[in-house]
Amino acid sequence: MKKEKHLPGILERERLIGDAVKSVAAELRLVDLDILARFIYLEQHANIADLVASSCEMFFKENTLIYGSRADIELKWGEIPNIVLDLEFHHQGVQVFFALALRPLVAAVDVHAISFEGDGHTPAQNTARLIAALDDARIGNDNRLAAAGIAVEAQRHQ
Repeated sequence: MKKEKHLPGILERERLIGDAVKSVAAELRLVDLDILARFIYLEQHANIADLVASSCEMFFKENTLIYGSRADIELKWGEIPNIVLDLEFHHQGVQVFFALALRPLVAAVDVHAISFEGDGHTPAQNTARLIAALDDARIGNDNRLAAAGIAVEAQRHQ
């Protein structure tokens, strides 16, 4: 999806979210691909939600980062599998709906929507609110297996 250039701060916000969830992405990559593929193919959303919750529990406060009840997998002969999970972040009046794409060595986020409770905030103030909400929701340390960064889906489409 190509991001509209007139949306203030969307690329920066995707980068912030990507950096916040890189440890979760690394944990999800530890799940056996056969099991995850089966859950996605059979639409076993409760099982996927459990996997996401257990991958989040060391890095985010409970119920701040959750599975958004949609998953997709691309499996083709001779190609690298691509898993996409919709996730939701809810904390301190900030709601983010985004897709997390998992590949063997890289992950990417693609933000679908961000909403902020309250009126009269500038885009810069809302970005600061997102930073504060992500910082407050996080617990523990980053996963050492997590990549140094996470790709922002929009950057590849410009």
